[in-house]
Amino acid sequence: MAGEPGRKLGNIKLNPRVSVGIFDPKAEFSEVLHDITGLQISGHAKLIGREDPGFEEAFRLFGRPQAWAEHWFGKMIEVVPDRIELLCMALKLEDYAARQIWPPSAL
Repeated sequence: MAGEPGRKLGNIKLNPRVSVGIFDPKAEFSEVLHDITGLQISGHAKLIGREDPGFEEAFRLFGRPQAWAEHWFGKMIEVVPDRIELLCMALKLEDYAARQIWPPSAL
């Protein structure tokens, strides 16, 4: 992820524990219960600036023109997961639990 200077980056500097939620937008307007899908990643954020190793690679993954990196004052944000939770109601159709959890030992 990427962050511009401001509250988000300031909060991460004070407390790097973060949680990232990702949902499948098709579920928002669906009336089908099995369309409900989301992912929750809990872990520690690492801020990566232009001067840090890995910045160029992270910026490239972000999908912005490389020329932007020279003039951008933000930071790339890497989340190192402690726990990943998947909620996928469609898994119930295959006799799996709808909530799947990956603890650190499984990563």
